[in-house]
Amino acid sequence: DAGKTIVIASHDMEFCACCADEVAMLFDGAIVSYGTPEEFFSQNSFYTTAAAKMARGVCPRAVTEDDIVAICGGIPLPDGGPRGTDTQSETPVCYTVDFNTPGTDCVPPSGLADSGANAGYAQNRHAGGLKSGNAAHAASNPSESTPHAAGKHRVIPLLALLFIVPLTVYFGLRFFGARRYLLISLLVMAEIAIPFAASFETRRPRARELVLIASLCAIAIAGRAAFSMLPQFKPVLAIVIISGAALGAEAGAFIGAVTMLVSNILFSQGSWTPWQMLAAGVVGAAAGLIFYRRTVKSRAALCVFGVFAAVVIYGGIMNPASLFMVQDVITREMLAAAYISGLPMDMLHAFATALFLFVLARPMIEKIDRIKVKYGVVFA
Repeated sequence: DAGKTIVIASHDMEFCACCADEVAMLFDGAIVSYGTPEEFFSQNSFYTTAAAKMARGVCPRAVTEDDIVAICGGIPLPDGGPRGTDTQSETPVCYTVDFNTPGTDCVPPSGLADSGANAGYAQNRHAGGLKSGNAAHAASNPSESTPHAAGKHRVIPLLALLFIVPLTVYFGLRFFGARRYLLISLLVMAEIAIPFAASFETRRPRARELVLIASLCAIAIAGRAAFSMLPQFKPVLAIVIISGAALGAEAGAFIGAVTMLVSNILFSQGSWTPWQMLAAGVVGAAAGLIFYRRTVKSRAALCVFGVFAAVVIYGGIMNPASLFMVQDVITREMLAAAYISGLPMDMLHAFATALFLFVLARPMIEKIDRIKVKYGVVFA
């Protein structure tokens, strides 16, 4: 009130969420995360309030008890009196939620548009302000204002994968022959790495960022080896999707391509290696473009995408690749036969990918988010 700035260091998340205008996290003598309490606590998975954990996926902007009480139609009382009832009916009233649009804020129920509860929820609590509605959410988070519209630098790797890399694989194997598959693989790796490196080197990356990427590659490779006895039942594609969703399109494409190149050291290299690198790279890039900017990454949406990626993207590339590797002249009938004969294995691959995503997606993404916050790792 006297116009002075007060700086407080505290481990009490609820106290900071209720009283602070701005919140920052310090680690190793540096600020690794910063924003209003709504921004800070709604985007963190571990360093956040109990209320934010409960409201995640339903009302992501609620970070305190009072926020949740107001959302449910109650009026928070400073003396700790009865809560959770509407002042007119004295019965619990809940907000409706648009579950079809992940990350949307709660919608006030009819009859509460002018109530004290709704007003308390919509008004600014402090300098940062708790704003209701998607427009306010986007205004306070400029980087999330268009979660489906990726920046140009995020489109580059996908365009490279869709045009340059397939041409390199096809014409490389045609002109150099199958025996030159290692050269083709290295060219593909370079083409995928260039946009990743360009985005990566625009800032000052630290070793821990490379360690995170290398660890995800190692996990995917180990997963392929651990399930090698089960045809197409492997966690590789799921881990690539998780990597893209957590780290972005460039990292997803890079991890997918590296995983296939390196894991084939265990499973034998061949003319199929560049095709596998292409397929896994496209899956990782697509996952990054779709999920990276989403504050809430729905497990169901990831599983559905996993099925699509296994059947349409990975299978859609590898099935015709089996013809391109051995045939000079390819007909429509041959392509149709390749897709039909490969469909059972593609469906098994899709089932395995969805299953591994269902089990691994949430804990792995939360762990990656924790690492990103704790160590200040920022991608794209």
